[in-house]
Amino acid sequence: MKRKLSCIIIGTGGHSRAVISLLKKSKNYIIEGLIDISSDFDLSEKILDYPVIGGQDFLEILLRKKSNNYFLAIGENHIRRDIFNFLVQNDAKLPNLFDPYSFVDKSVEYGKGNIFFHNSFVGPSVKLGSNNIFNTGCVVEHNSSVSNHCHLAPNSVICGNSHIDDLCFIGANSTVINNIMISSEIKLGAGSTVTKSIKNKSSTYVGSPAKEIENK
Repeated sequence: MKRKLSCIIIGTGGHSRAVISLLKKSKNYIIEGLIDISSDFDLSEKILDYPVIGGQDFLEILLRKKSNNYFLAIGENHIRRDIFNFLVQNDAKLPNLFDPYSFVDKSVEYGKGNIFFHNSFVGPSVKLGSNNIFNTGCVVEHNSSVSNHCHLAPNSVICGNSHIDDLCFIGANSTVINNIMISSEIKLGAGSTVTKSIKNKSSTYVGSPAKEIENK
């Protein structure tokens, strides 16, 4: 019988519930507890019966134990990037995590710390970076690429030969048509359709076709 691996979840918000559910489905890990990245964490708190075991100071102690695996349960891209980089600097184990009902083609190239949720689909000849969230039912089609620290929300679609740069959020039920380039730190609203490449970094686009709106 295959030995289960110990793991720590970082983050205690709503996204942590989804990561716990996925880890339980995978049956490969034992969840030792959760790290709360807020300053007012509660050590008596439990998330789906798993304990909050400490904050970021305790995380530094845990990192001395090289046997743990770490999974980031943080939806906000910039915060997730900063903690991911801290973990990398400390030689933490950051495996990719796959839902049993996700599909990632064998030809796909990817980094580490990516999470593929239920019914997510990644087609052939796709290149993925690290620390991305591929949420429920999202699609990344053939010959596309997704860089680092992105979040593809439920049922979002990246059509073939398109490129998503770092730190992008692709909203639920949105579509990026084929042969599109999207610059870094773009937020795409739910249900939007991108029909032209987006070159303005750190911008927000909504609608169908998607148009830029003022960030507030």
